[in-house]
Amino acid sequence: MTAQRMTMHDPKYATITQICGNDQYISYHPELPTIISQGSSPKESEANLAEATEMTICHLIENDLPVPRPISFPLTIDFAKGKL
Repeated sequence: MTAQRMTMHDPKYATITQICGNDQYISYHPELPTIISQGSSPKESEANLAEATEMTICHLIENDLPVPRPISFPLTIDFAKGKL
């Protein structure tokens, strides 16, 4: 994974949120595979992920460790309209 020197305000990671059964959702960033969160709604799962991501990036920066660069971007396909 490519890394470079960053600050807390630089990264904007793509977020994947999936339903995990029984009204539970999980969220993660592809570039940060060790950070996974859950919640009872997509909004709660993503809020938990944002908090965990901030804590992790702060830890990396404070310890002079590389922060993985965001390399993914979201793409939504609307199959009903046949368009990207």
